[in-house]
Amino acid sequence: MKKELKNKTDGITLIALVVTIIVLLILAGISISIVTGNNGLFDHASTSKISTELSGYKEQLEMFKADKIVENIDFYEGSLTSGKNNLFYNTKENEEERNIKAVIPTISDEYLDIMEIIKGKLLINTQDRKLIKIAKSLDIEVNPYIIIDGELMSADTNLMLVDENGTLTVPENVTRIGEGSFSNVEGLKTIIIPGTVKTIGLNAFRNNATLERVIMLEGVESIEGSAFSRCSNLREVVIPDTVTDIGGSSFSGCSNLDNVNLPSNITTLNYGIFNGCSNLANITLPSSLKSISSNVFFSCVKLRQIDIPSSVNSISATAFANAINLSTINLQGNGYYQYQNGILSKKDGSEVCFVSDSVLKSSPTLEITEGVKNFTINISGYSNIKKIVIPASLTGLGGGLFLPNSIEEIVVENGNNTFTVGNNCLYINDSKELLLCYSKDINISINSNVEVISNYSFRPAVNVESVTLPDSIQQIGQQVFQNNDKLTMLRIGKGVRNLDPLFMYKDYQGSLIIDEDNPFYKVENNVIYKKDGKTLITVLYRIDGKFTIDSNVEEIGNYAFHNQFNMTEIELNNKIKSISSSFNYCTQLQRIEIPSSIESISKNAFDNSTNLKEVIIHKEENSIENSPFGNIYGLKAIKWQP
Repeated sequence: MKKELKNKTDGITLIALVVTIIVLLILAGISISIVTGNNGLFDHASTSKISTELSGYKEQLEMFKADKIVENIDFYEGSLTSGKNNLFYNTKENEEERNIKAVIPTISDEYLDIMEIIKGKLLINTQDRKLIKIAKSLDIEVNPYIIIDGELMSADTNLMLVDENGTLTVPENVTRIGEGSFSNVEGLKTIIIPGTVKTIGLNAFRNNATLERVIMLEGVESIEGSAFSRCSNLREVVIPDTVTDIGGSSFSGCSNLDNVNLPSNITTLNYGIFNGCSNLANITLPSSLKSISSNVFFSCVKLRQIDIPSSVNSISATAFANAINLSTINLQGNGYYQYQNGILSKKDGSEVCFVSDSVLKSSPTLEITEGVKNFTINISGYSNIKKIVIPASLTGLGGGLFLPNSIEEIVVENGNNTFTVGNNCLYINDSKELLLCYSKDINISINSNVEVISNYSFRPAVNVESVTLPDSIQQIGQQVFQNNDKLTMLRIGKGVRNLDPLFMYKDYQGSLIIDEDNPFYKVENNVIYKKDGKTLITVLYRIDGKFTIDSNVEEIGNYAFHNQFNMTEIELNNKIKSISSSFNYCTQLQRIEIPSSIESISKNAFDNSTNLKEVIIHKEENSIENSPFGNIYGLKAIKWQP
């Protein structure tokens, strides 16, 4: 009995001990929470300390302003600007070189990098929610923008920088405006970019339809590609002389821009800077300029006169393409080029850079002058031209992209060792490369020794319905059949090993046959794959709505979905490892979800997909290089969801 009672007592004691420990742990947890939790004693103490510090800084600022008013009645507090490296106000002597510590002597180092004074008011740059809450309670302005090493990153909070009048104010501590930071912003009218900003990033202000004025102050050094592209209402741009580089297509599609003064230190006009600026009537080229690249003034139809400085030694043959009203070119003592009888060419006559509209319209025959070696200007819009005469000296001629579809005859003069004509086709390199097929026949066969089909080569063959390509062909170029709307049958032989994904570049509803013995490619349902089915090369037809990637595909190739502007949704399988520059100009695609199997994404994967606002990647943040992958919205469009 005693033994049984003892066992019961021991059991009760053990239970009591366990209960006691649990109770103590609960009480300890509560105590720790009280001390350290979000509303704990430590938290309250920390909040109180921060509040005291910030209110002290604000008080010192007010005292500084009061002292300055006493010192000089002309002091204007709205002019007071200060940060870690500067101090300015309207009555400040030039020799004074102080910073924010002159205003707030007790400011600690942890605040020195994130606090500044703008227009007489204290501002704190932080994404810390606690700091934001405390600062707002003290009526201290908050800048919640993501600024990393001086770069203003793409984020939705950037919209807070635009005031109710549509004016953008960039914080002083920004040295670079990040990629896509303000693309597609509604209501933005005026941008004033301070000299502290050294670089305006790729696509930074692209597609802002309401933007009217851009004022860059002295200090800005470079403008990256497409920074202001398609700002269709942009009328005024001020670019300081400190800018030394303007990226390609920076102002392309700015159809209301009519007058530009370029900075004095620019040496190169990069690709397509003013492409499609249809209202551009006046532009001043600096004396430092050396090179004018391709398509710089493409379709600048109001441009009538241009002065080219003597320093220019390189002009692309397409620099002034479709500038149909350009009739006066002043060369200002240029020793490299000449402009005679409406033709701009090199001084030795070896290369033609521009032919005026009046000359091109004057005759149905374009007779290229003997001595010219390269004629690659774009005359595709001149349907009056029916015949081209190629001189013995010519070795370079623009193909289907540059020549009009109206061509019916090409004559190659005796002594030319580069070009040959046969069956209404123009060949080069001993007839191994087809440069142009201008036949108006329905059925076309190509010489059996041809190895290369050049870019755009069938554009003038507007009646063709069936094409048989021989087994000798190894390479088919870009947009070969772009213009052949009647084509219903295309046969590709077993020798093709290099097929450009844009060789068709249209909504192809006809039949495509790839020889079964071709070891490189296969076609299924008008989709071309590598032979093993693991790489999707291109979709030939126009996608309406949703497209589902085949379950065997692991790689989406370059331009596979280029210009699929009716595709609204795409479903990727769980094997996808690589996405190249695959989704350019998919303008109706708003969202894409990328599986965790992904290993690489091209830096240009989503170029010009103007409505792609959400790219969900099921990986750890920044585990894939090249983000934001060409997305014009920048990093704010990229969602990492492991």
